[in-house]
Amino acid sequence: MNGVSNKIASLFLRDVALKYNLVPEKGRIFLQPVDTWILRVIREISGHEEFQYWHCADYLVNNAPEPEKTNQGIWHLCADPDVGIGNRILTLLDSIDKIRQTIDKLEDME
Repeated sequence: MNGVSNKIASLFLRDVALKYNLVPEKGRIFLQPVDTWILRVIREISGHEEFQYWHCADYLVNNAPEPEKTNQGIWHLCADPDVGIGNRILTLLDSIDKIRQTIDKLEDME
């Protein structure tokens, strides 16, 4: 789309795909708008702090069962000022990671 940023174009395409139940075989990466929250959450989930915007989109496409819905959910939960729980989600993800590390240590002790 001429004169429109990648993020806004992806946002529009994602919402059209979801509205009309479209699941393209190729190019789903273009249906993944990535903002600061998507970037932060995917970096935390994947463990790849070096991920850039397209890496995050690719990660969603290859790891989420429904990447467009996952993308939309992260946007809504983190970026929406009426919901605004982004920082709490990151804290929760950090806690889950610490729990996994503790379980791994306990399993190693067996």
